[in-house]
Amino acid sequence: MNREIFNHLRDLDENLKDWESYLRDLSYETFLQNRKERHALLHAVVTAIQAAIDTGNHWVSGLTPQRPETYRSIAEILLEKKAVNSKLAGQLQDLFSLRNILIHKYQDLDLKKLYGNLKEGLGPLKSFLALVKSRLNKLL
Repeated sequence: MNREIFNHLRDLDENLKDWESYLRDLSYETFLQNRKERHALLHAVVTAIQAAIDTGNHWVSGLTPQRPETYRSIAEILLEKKAVNSKLAGQLQDLFSLRNILIHKYQDLDLKKLYGNLKEGLGPLKSFLALVKSRLNKLL
């Protein structure tokens, strides 16, 4: 189990760095027009969010026997157990929903709105990663 949490954290950290790098190097116009570059960015986004989901699920399993019914409920349980504050819980829920949208409804995406969401999403996941790392001894 310990190895799993370290793998999730590594995936989160590496893909956050990729997400940030791709976003920094990808202009808004290129994001809208270049499918190949957009897909590279979105792969990093989905992988980072999934790593956060897996990390959060691992954290929940150490806090309570309660099992999350949805990805969003992972953040709800972390909030109930006072592991995260309400602002971060809400941001995580939004990102977990974004992951589902990216996976299941790509053709219906509003790329203009998505670009803004991608810029906003980095901060909460970086905060979550830092929080998890600061409490790592409790997760193991």
